[in-house]
Amino acid sequence: MYSKENPLKLKVINCKNYIYIANEDYFGVKDLTRYLFDGEVPEKTNKDRWFKLNNIPKVIAAKQEDKRINIRYELKAGYTATELMPQIITQEMKQSEEYDEVIGLYNYKYDTIPGEYEPIEFEIKEIYAREDFEFVPNEYNAKTDLLTQIEYPEEAYQDKPCKLDCDEMLKIIRNYVKANIDTNVADITSDYDFHFEVKKKIALADPYNILIDTNNNLFSKRKRKPKWVNRMISHKTETIIDFKNSTSIDYGKDCVKAPSIIGENYQDLQNKVERYLSELMTQINKKYCECPTCKGWGIIEGE
Repeated sequence: MYSKENPLKLKVINCKNYIYIANEDYFGVKDLTRYLFDGEVPEKTNKDRWFKLNNIPKVIAAKQEDKRINIRYELKAGYTATELMPQIITQEMKQSEEYDEVIGLYNYKYDTIPGEYEPIEFEIKEIYAREDFEFVPNEYNAKTDLLTQIEYPEEAYQDKPCKLDCDEMLKIIRNYVKANIDTNVADITSDYDFHFEVKKKIALADPYNILIDTNNNLFSKRKRKPKWVNRMISHKTETIIDFKNSTSIDYGKDCVKAPSIIGENYQDLQNKVERYLSELMTQINKKYCECPTCKGWGIIEGE
């Protein structure tokens, strides 16, 4: 039980018409709905461990354990009650030694009544104040600078400048492209956490046929009798994404680090990332073909 020497320590984000409240002890009680705050149960939020109240509470009460009443011993099924072996032995009756020899024939029973709420000792520390506040999830694992981490509690980071470095962005781009790419118009040609490449398929103005020996290639361990197959070449490829992480070597002259993104806050950064991904996929999934007039010196959007 909480006492003056060991009170329940709570932290508060103070807003104009309401507050958010959480246990300051990360390993302490997470669910504050087990307490009454000025007689009210706090409202859950979409942020784990945080709850909403109308005001900073003046009294906090904790529910006590349920109480056992009517404690008794009931004769087990299959035995007949007698004067020396009654159907029920009360707690008071058991105090004597009269029933010690037969108590093994009885089941321990009791009824319960809900525990009452009793006030507890507590302390409240205001860690942040705003006229209005809603929790914004750190959707993309953005980082804040050291000064922000020193001067503000973690709950305030969502309002501060933040950044996604090239390594985080490479992960995000890889996952998003793989989930949304149209493989009819583009192919992923390198898919690693240190290098990611996507090439566009550009329809040729004049497709042509070539003969391919399907029995032998550069990776064949032994020569076999050639098997020539006529293949039509209808596309050429052009690199549209060639990203690496911060520590990887270059994979060709067009290979660059994935972009970093800076936001004024979590929401601004989230909007910028989603806009970047949307525009990127528009380019990747757009159909192109060689210009039929200049025979491949230029490309145009395909149908």
